[in-house]
Amino acid sequence: MIQLKGITKIFKGKKNHITAVDNVDLNVQAGEIFGIIGYSGAGKSTLIRMINLLETPTAGEVVMGDENLSQLTSGKLRKKRQKIGMIFQHFNLLWSRTVKENIMFPLEIANVPKKDREARALELIQLVGLQGKEDQYPSQLSGGQKQRVGIARALANEPSVLLCDEATSALDPKTTDQILDLLQEINQKLGLTIVLITHEMHVIRKICDNVAVMEDGKIVEMGNVIEVFQHPKQEMTKEFVKQITKPDEAMEIQSEWHVSEGIVIECHFLGDTAQQPIISKFIKEFDLTVNILQGKISRLKDSSYGVLFLQIAGNEEEIKRAITYLSDHGVEVEVLSS
Repeated sequence: MIQLKGITKIFKGKKNHITAVDNVDLNVQAGEIFGIIGYSGAGKSTLIRMINLLETPTAGEVVMGDENLSQLTSGKLRKKRQKIGMIFQHFNLLWSRTVKENIMFPLEIANVPKKDREARALELIQLVGLQGKEDQYPSQLSGGQKQRVGIARALANEPSVLLCDEATSALDPKTTDQILDLLQEINQKLGLTIVLITHEMHVIRKICDNVAVMEDGKIVEMGNVIEVFQHPKQEMTKEFVKQITKPDEAMEIQSEWHVSEGIVIECHFLGDTAQQPIISKFIKEFDLTVNILQGKISRLKDSSYGVLFLQIAGNEEEIKRAITYLSDHGVEVEVLSS
Protein backbone atom coordinates (compact mmCIF):
# COMPACT_ATOMS: atom_id res chain seq x y z
CA MET A 1 0.00 0.00 0.00
CA ILE A 2 2.64 2.53 1.13
CA GLN A 3 6.34 2.13 0.38
CA LEU A 4 9.05 4.52 1.44
CA LYS A 5 12.32 3.80 -0.35
CA GLY A 6 15.51 5.41 0.92
CA ILE A 7 13.65 8.48 2.16
CA THR A 8 15.97 11.24 3.36
CA LYS A 9 15.25 14.81 4.41
CA ILE A 10 18.05 17.32 4.94
CA PHE A 11 17.26 20.83 6.12
CA LYS A 12 19.97 23.18 4.90
CA GLY A 13 20.92 26.16 7.02
CA LYS A 14 23.47 28.90 6.45
CA LYS A 15 26.03 27.17 8.64
CA ASN A 16 24.76 23.67 9.37
CA HIS A 17 22.78 20.99 7.60
CA ILE A 18 20.35 18.92 9.69
CA THR A 19 19.44 15.40 8.57
CA ALA A 20 15.94 14.99 9.97
CA VAL A 21 15.24 11.66 8.24
CA ASP A 22 18.10 9.41 7.19
CA ASN A 23 17.62 6.78 4.45
CA VAL A 24 14.38 5.25 5.76
CA ASP A 25 12.73 2.21 4.14
CA LEU A 26 9.18 1.42 5.24
CA ASN A 27 6.33 -0.79 4.05
CA VAL A 28 2.75 -0.34 5.27
CA GLN A 29 0.17 -2.93 4.27
CA ALA A 30 -3.33 -1.99 3.15
CA GLY A 31 -5.85 -1.93 5.98
CA GLU A 32 -3.36 -2.02 8.87
CA ILE A 33 -2.68 0.47 11.64
CA PHE A 34 1.03 1.23 11.58
CA GLY A 35 2.65 3.14 14.43
CA ILE A 36 5.87 5.16 14.38
CA ILE A 37 7.23 5.97 17.83
CA GLY A 38 10.12 8.11 18.94
CA TYR A 39 11.06 10.92 21.26
CA SER A 40 10.94 14.58 20.26
CA GLY A 41 13.45 15.29 17.50
CA ALA A 42 13.56 11.70 16.24
CA GLY A 43 12.28 12.76 12.80
CA LYS A 44 8.88 11.09 12.94
CA SER A 45 6.80 14.22 12.16
CA THR A 46 8.98 14.99 9.14
CA LEU A 47 8.66 11.38 8.01
CA ILE A 48 4.87 11.29 8.15
CA ARG A 49 4.64 14.61 6.28
CA MET A 50 6.70 13.11 3.48
CA ILE A 51 4.14 10.34 2.98
CA ASN A 52 1.78 12.88 1.38
CA LEU A 53 4.67 15.11 0.25
CA LEU A 54 3.79 18.05 2.46
CA GLU A 55 7.55 17.81 2.95
CA THR A 56 9.53 17.07 -0.20
CA PRO A 57 12.18 14.37 0.34
CA THR A 58 15.77 15.34 -0.35
CA ALA A 59 16.22 11.80 -1.66
CA GLY A 60 14.16 8.64 -2.01
CA GLU A 61 10.72 7.66 -3.29
CA VAL A 62 7.19 7.57 -1.90
CA VAL A 63 5.04 4.91 -3.58
CA MET A 64 1.35 4.57 -2.79
CA GLY A 65 -0.42 1.69 -4.46
CA ASP A 66 1.10 1.62 -7.92
CA GLU A 67 1.87 5.34 -8.09
CA ASN A 68 5.20 7.00 -7.34
CA LEU A 69 4.08 10.25 -5.69
CA SER A 70 7.53 11.71 -6.10
CA GLN A 71 7.04 11.72 -9.89
CA LEU A 72 3.51 13.19 -10.06
CA THR A 73 2.86 16.64 -11.46
CA SER A 74 1.61 19.21 -8.95
CA GLY A 75 -1.95 18.89 -10.29
CA LYS A 76 -2.01 15.11 -10.03
CA LEU A 77 -0.40 15.26 -6.58
CA ARG A 78 -3.13 17.61 -5.32
CA LYS A 79 -5.74 15.17 -6.56
CA LYS A 80 -3.93 12.23 -4.92
CA ARG A 81 -3.73 14.11 -1.62
CA GLN A 82 -7.53 14.24 -1.51
CA LYS A 83 -7.38 10.50 -0.85
CA ILE A 84 -4.86 10.91 1.99
CA GLY A 85 -6.54 12.31 5.11
CA MET A 86 -4.51 13.87 7.91
CA ILE A 87 -5.25 14.78 11.52
CA PHE A 88 -3.06 16.91 13.75
CA GLN A 89 -2.07 17.32 17.39
CA HIS A 90 -3.65 20.77 17.70
CA PHE A 91 -6.70 20.05 15.52
CA ASN A 92 -6.09 22.86 12.92
CA LEU A 93 -9.78 23.71 12.73
CA LEU A 94 -11.26 26.85 11.19
CA TRP A 95 -12.47 28.75 14.25
CA SER A 96 -14.95 30.91 12.32
CA ARG A 97 -16.77 27.87 10.94
CA THR A 98 -19.15 25.47 12.61
CA VAL A 99 -18.53 21.76 13.06
CA LYS A 100 -20.49 20.96 9.91
CA GLU A 101 -18.76 23.71 7.93
CA ASN A 102 -15.32 22.51 9.03
CA ILE A 103 -16.12 19.01 7.82
CA MET A 104 -17.51 20.34 4.54
CA PHE A 105 -14.46 22.49 3.83
CA PRO A 106 -12.34 19.85 1.97
CA LEU A 107 -15.39 19.02 -0.16
CA GLU A 108 -15.83 22.70 -0.94
CA ILE A 109 -12.24 22.85 -2.18
CA ALA A 110 -12.92 19.74 -4.28
CA ASN A 111 -15.96 21.51 -5.86
CA VAL A 112 -18.46 18.97 -4.55
CA PRO A 113 -22.05 20.28 -4.86
CA LYS A 114 -23.39 21.86 -1.65
CA LYS A 115 -26.19 19.32 -1.23
CA ASP A 116 -23.71 16.44 -1.40
CA ARG A 117 -21.31 18.26 0.95
CA GLU A 118 -23.99 18.62 3.60
CA ALA A 119 -25.10 15.01 3.27
CA ARG A 120 -21.52 13.76 3.63
CA ALA A 121 -20.88 16.02 6.63
CA LEU A 122 -23.97 14.78 8.47
CA GLU A 123 -22.97 11.18 7.73
CA LEU A 124 -19.52 11.79 9.23
CA ILE A 125 -20.93 13.63 12.26
CA GLN A 126 -22.87 10.46 12.99
CA LEU A 127 -19.77 8.29 12.46
CA VAL A 128 -17.58 10.23 14.90
CA GLY A 129 -20.28 10.68 17.55
CA LEU A 130 -20.93 14.42 17.31
CA GLN A 131 -24.70 14.37 16.83
CA GLY A 132 -26.21 17.64 18.07
CA LYS A 133 -22.90 19.50 17.74
CA GLU A 134 -23.08 20.27 14.02
CA ASP A 135 -23.89 23.98 14.46
CA GLN A 136 -21.41 24.64 17.28
CA TYR A 137 -18.07 26.37 16.83
CA PRO A 138 -14.68 24.90 17.83
CA SER A 139 -14.48 27.25 20.84
CA GLN A 140 -17.57 25.54 22.26
CA LEU A 141 -16.07 22.04 22.06
CA SER A 142 -13.83 19.98 24.33
CA GLY A 143 -10.43 18.77 23.13
CA GLY A 144 -11.78 15.32 22.32
CA GLN A 145 -14.71 16.78 20.38
CA LYS A 146 -12.36 19.02 18.39
CA GLN A 147 -10.29 16.00 17.44
CA ARG A 148 -13.47 14.17 16.37
CA VAL A 149 -14.17 17.09 14.04
CA GLY A 150 -10.60 16.80 12.74
CA ILE A 151 -11.10 13.10 12.07
CA ALA A 152 -14.43 13.68 10.32
CA ARG A 153 -12.88 16.42 8.17
CA ALA A 154 -9.98 14.11 7.25
CA LEU A 155 -12.51 11.48 6.11
CA ALA A 156 -14.62 13.88 4.03
CA ASN A 157 -13.09 12.91 0.66
CA GLU A 158 -13.31 9.17 1.43
CA PRO A 159 -9.54 8.66 1.69
CA SER A 160 -7.85 5.28 1.59
CA VAL A 161 -5.08 6.45 3.95
CA LEU A 162 -5.28 8.39 7.22
CA LEU A 163 -2.15 10.01 8.65
CA CYS A 164 -2.19 10.91 12.35
CA ASP A 165 0.42 13.41 13.55
CA GLU A 166 0.51 13.06 17.38
CA ALA A 167 -3.29 13.03 17.26
CA THR A 168 -3.76 12.32 20.98
CA SER A 169 -0.83 14.20 22.53
CA ALA A 170 -2.95 17.19 23.57
CA LEU A 171 -5.63 15.02 25.21
CA ASP A 172 -6.08 13.57 28.69
CA PRO A 173 -5.74 9.77 29.13
CA LYS A 174 -9.49 9.01 29.12
CA THR A 175 -10.11 11.11 26.00
CA THR A 176 -7.03 9.58 24.36
CA ASP A 177 -8.53 6.10 24.80
CA GLN A 178 -11.84 7.28 23.33
CA ILE A 179 -10.12 8.73 20.25
CA LEU A 180 -8.03 5.57 19.82
CA ASP A 181 -11.20 3.46 20.03
CA LEU A 182 -12.74 5.66 17.34
CA LEU A 183 -9.70 5.29 15.06
CA GLN A 184 -9.80 1.52 15.49
CA GLU A 185 -13.53 1.48 14.72
CA ILE A 186 -12.94 3.55 11.57
CA ASN A 187 -10.12 1.24 10.52
CA GLN A 188 -12.41 -1.78 10.86
CA LYS A 189 -15.53 -0.24 9.32
CA LEU A 190 -13.91 1.51 6.37
CA GLY A 191 -10.86 -0.70 5.80
CA LEU A 192 -8.77 2.44 6.09
CA THR A 193 -4.97 2.25 6.28
CA ILE A 194 -3.77 4.32 9.24
CA VAL A 195 -0.24 5.56 9.89
CA LEU A 196 0.24 7.31 13.21
CA ILE A 197 3.17 8.84 15.00
CA THR A 198 3.45 9.17 18.76
CA HIS A 199 5.85 9.27 21.68
CA GLU A 200 3.46 7.23 23.84
CA MET A 201 3.78 3.44 23.93
CA HIS A 202 0.21 3.25 25.22
CA VAL A 203 -1.02 4.40 21.81
CA ILE A 204 1.04 1.75 20.02
CA ARG A 205 0.00 -1.15 22.22
CA LYS A 206 -3.70 -0.25 22.14
CA ILE A 207 -4.42 -0.11 18.40
CA CYS A 208 -1.34 -0.77 16.23
CA ASP A 209 -0.56 -3.92 14.23
CA ASN A 210 3.06 -3.04 13.49
CA VAL A 211 5.48 -0.47 14.86
CA ALA A 212 8.69 1.29 13.83
CA VAL A 213 10.96 2.89 16.42
CA MET A 214 12.78 6.05 15.31
CA GLU A 215 15.91 7.61 16.75
CA ASP A 216 18.09 10.34 15.21
CA GLY A 217 16.23 10.20 11.90
CA LYS A 218 16.60 6.44 11.47
CA ILE A 219 14.36 3.45 12.08
CA VAL A 220 16.26 1.43 14.67
CA GLU A 221 13.71 -1.35 15.12
CA MET A 222 10.55 -2.49 13.38
CA GLY A 223 8.11 -5.36 13.61
CA ASN A 224 4.82 -6.76 14.82
CA VAL A 225 3.75 -5.05 18.05
CA ILE A 226 3.50 -8.32 19.98
CA GLU A 227 6.98 -9.40 18.85
CA VAL A 228 8.45 -6.02 19.78
CA PHE A 229 6.84 -6.20 23.22
CA GLN A 230 8.19 -9.71 23.75
CA HIS A 231 11.69 -9.22 22.39
CA PRO A 232 12.76 -5.56 22.16
CA LYS A 233 16.29 -5.43 20.75
CA GLN A 234 17.42 -1.80 20.92
CA GLU A 235 17.81 0.16 24.15
CA MET A 236 15.41 2.80 22.82
CA THR A 237 12.76 0.16 22.22
CA LYS A 238 13.30 -1.35 25.66
CA GLU A 239 12.72 2.07 27.22
CA PHE A 240 9.39 2.43 25.44
CA VAL A 241 8.27 -1.12 26.26
CA LYS A 242 9.05 -0.55 29.94
CA GLN A 243 6.49 2.28 29.94
CA ILE A 244 3.80 -0.35 29.59
CA THR A 245 5.09 -3.72 30.71
CA LYS A 246 6.95 -2.86 33.89
CA PRO A 247 5.01 -2.29 37.10
CA ASP A 248 4.89 1.35 38.15
CA GLU A 249 8.12 2.54 39.73
CA ALA A 250 9.48 -0.98 39.30
CA MET A 251 13.14 -0.04 39.53
CA GLU A 252 12.66 1.89 42.75
CA ILE A 253 10.67 -0.92 44.27
CA GLN A 254 13.19 -3.55 43.19
CA SER A 255 15.81 -1.74 45.21
CA GLU A 256 13.63 -2.33 48.27
CA TRP A 257 13.38 -6.09 47.74
CA HIS A 258 15.30 -7.72 50.57
CA VAL A 259 15.69 -11.24 49.23
CA SER A 260 17.44 -13.24 51.91
CA GLU A 261 16.90 -16.64 50.28
CA GLY A 262 16.09 -18.22 46.95
CA ILE A 263 16.00 -16.32 43.69
CA VAL A 264 13.94 -13.62 41.97
CA ILE A 265 12.55 -14.41 38.53
CA GLU A 266 10.83 -12.19 35.99
CA CYS A 267 8.01 -13.95 34.14
CA HIS A 268 6.49 -12.74 30.88
CA PHE A 269 3.02 -13.88 29.79
CA LEU A 270 1.48 -13.32 26.36
CA GLY A 271 -2.02 -13.83 24.96
CA ASP A 272 -4.04 -16.68 26.48
CA THR A 273 -1.18 -17.45 28.84
CA ALA A 274 -1.82 -14.15 30.62
CA GLN A 275 -5.39 -15.24 31.35
CA GLN A 276 -4.62 -18.76 32.64
CA PRO A 277 -4.13 -19.76 36.33
CA ILE A 278 -0.57 -20.96 35.62
CA ILE A 279 0.97 -19.45 38.74
CA SER A 280 -1.72 -20.95 40.95
CA LYS A 281 -0.99 -24.41 39.53
CA PHE A 282 2.74 -23.72 39.73
CA ILE A 283 2.51 -22.99 43.47
CA LYS A 284 0.54 -26.18 44.11
CA GLU A 285 2.76 -28.34 41.91
CA PHE A 286 6.14 -27.65 43.52
CA ASP A 287 7.49 -27.82 47.06
CA LEU A 288 8.72 -24.23 47.05
CA THR A 289 8.12 -21.02 48.93
CA VAL A 290 6.72 -18.51 46.43
CA ASN A 291 6.37 -14.80 47.11
CA ILE A 292 4.74 -12.53 44.51
CA LEU A 293 6.70 -9.27 44.55
CA GLN A 294 5.05 -7.32 41.71
CA GLY A 295 2.95 -7.80 38.62
CA LYS A 296 1.13 -6.07 35.82
CA ILE A 297 -1.04 -7.11 32.84
CA SER A 298 -1.39 -4.78 29.84
CA ARG A 299 -3.86 -5.04 26.98
CA LEU A 300 -2.44 -5.05 23.45
CA LYS A 301 -4.67 -4.55 20.42
CA ASP A 302 -5.62 -8.21 20.05
CA SER A 303 -3.88 -9.80 23.01
CA SER A 304 -2.65 -9.40 26.58
CA TYR A 305 0.86 -9.03 27.94
CA GLY A 306 1.80 -9.64 31.57
CA VAL A 307 4.93 -9.28 33.70
CA LEU A 308 5.26 -10.90 37.12
CA PHE A 309 8.17 -10.81 39.58
CA LEU A 310 8.44 -13.83 41.90
CA GLN A 311 10.75 -14.78 44.72
CA ILE A 312 11.07 -18.56 44.91
CA ALA A 313 13.03 -20.48 47.54
CA GLY A 314 13.67 -24.16 48.14
CA ASN A 315 15.67 -27.07 46.81
CA GLU A 316 17.84 -26.08 43.84
CA GLU A 317 16.69 -29.00 41.68
CA GLU A 318 13.06 -28.22 42.52
CA ILE A 319 13.60 -24.61 41.42
CA LYS A 320 15.03 -25.78 38.09
CA ARG A 321 12.06 -28.08 37.58
CA ALA A 322 9.69 -25.22 38.40
CA ILE A 323 11.31 -22.87 35.87
CA THR A 324 11.13 -25.60 33.23
CA TYR A 325 7.43 -26.04 34.06
CA LEU A 326 6.76 -22.34 33.47
CA SER A 327 8.69 -22.36 30.19
CA ASP A 328 6.77 -25.44 29.01
CA HIS A 329 3.54 -23.54 29.63
CA GLY A 330 4.49 -20.59 27.44
CA VAL A 331 5.96 -18.33 30.12
CA GLU A 332 9.28 -16.63 29.39
CA VAL A 333 11.44 -16.67 32.52
CA GLU A 334 14.50 -14.60 33.36
CA VAL A 335 16.46 -15.13 36.59
CA LEU A 336 17.20 -11.68 38.06
CA SER A 337 19.06 -12.70 41.23
CA SER A 338 20.28 -15.80 43.01
